[in-house]
Amino acid sequence: MFRQIFDAVAAALATGEIAPGEQLPTIHALARELDVNPNTIVRAYRELEHAALVVSERGRGTFPVERAGPLVHKDGVLRKALGRMFRECEREGFSQAEVMLFLRREIR
Repeated sequence: MFRQIFDAVAAALATGEIAPGEQLPTIHALARELDVNPNTIVRAYRELEHAALVVSERGRGTFPVERAGPLVHKDGVLRKALGRMFRECEREGFSQAEVMLFLRREIR
């Protein structure tokens, strides 16, 4: 579930649905709204912070990182998506080199 929350917030940041400087919902408010354990939200917000998409300010809340606009957020979203893709391919027995070779052929 935390991955779905991460992806939804990252997408909202990338599209500008969540504007720079706009506070994200509090952990407890979002947990109530989604009917999930607050620890799930904490984990999603921690991953967003680790991906440099948001910053948490103790006592103030969680806010989008104010940088070069949506492209920065899209880079983070793409990086996470590619990481998931490579992990899934690895589970299926493909090496990174095999995946890269396939991608190069498909892009052409």
